Amino acid sequence: MLPEESSPGSKQEVEQLVEVCKHAWPGAWECAIFRNEGAGLSSELITEAVAATRWSFGGPPPLGMITFVDRSKTKPKKHPGYCYRVAGFEHIGETKVNRLTTLQLLPDKMPAPEAPLGATLRLFGGP
Repeated sequence: MLPEESSPGSKQEVEQLVEVCKHAWPGAWECAIFRNEGAGLSSELITEAVAATRWSFGGPPPLGMITFVDRSKTKPKKHPGYCYRVAGFEHIGETKVNRLTTLQLLPDKMPAPEAPLGATLRLFGGP
């Protein structure tokens, strides 16, 4: 049995989640990690991932999906997060801490829900 401090939904876990989510877009889905290891165009992979997210989690929140780009960790370019922009994300500013480039994809710009490759489909009901 896990100690209370580390059990799912414990006060400690909630505090850690709140600390991670301190930004101006609370409630938005957050794309926290992405790396293309040669499986195709990054923008197409991102679009497919958004469609799979919608299939898995249902309707998106009003603020849609956001992602942060740390310019110090990417190749220097005129438009950080270019592959996200091609996938429909728009630049909406920078975070106050660490000045991360922030990109957002609003629900009306998202692709339709689509099952990810290898998903087990249900015979009746939703995902």
